Amino acid sequence: YLRVYHTITSISATYNFTYFKDFGKKQIYLNRDYGLKKIIIDSTNNIKWEITKNRQKVMGYSCQEATCVFRGRSYKAYFLKDIPISNGPFKFDGLPGIILKVQSDDGSVNIEAYEIEYNKDVKFNFSNPFEGKDTATWYEFKEFYKRRLEKVKNYNPEDGMSFSIPIGY
Repeated sequence: YLRVYHTITSISATYNFTYFKDFGKKQIYLNRDYGLKKIIIDSTNNIKWEITKNRQKVMGYSCQEATCVFRGRSYKAYFLKDIPISNGPFKFDGLPGIILKVQSDDGSVNIEAYEIEYNKDVKFNFSNPFEGKDTATWYEFKEFYKRRLEKVKNYNPEDGMSFSIPIGY
């Protein structure tokens, strides 16, 4: 029964959010302010991977490549079978080893591990930190986001002003 509590922080941007994976329930809880002001609950193991023969060094480890298309975007992941934990960053899991690197083909996602620490003395708190919080399903989040995007797309700026919506939003 595996649970993972992790924070993702970008070194190059003010990007910080926390997620919690509960593999017993096959759920991931996302705490990131997308404007919905709720914890988003999604399923884990949604990705259908194709394992290739390609390899790449990540942190000095020879990792095997896997590819997928997940929610409209193509990805490559590099996993290490020597650590046989079927997990990785964010929603990326389901391979026969720990995922150390994930990249989207369009360049909008690039996640890479920079350290592996093994400490047998670490005590884990397996309780869900988001238990009892206001939640929304992935479907509810998508519907909220679609409405928000339509509102932005239909916005009429004043004369002489313009705006753009970046790819990926």
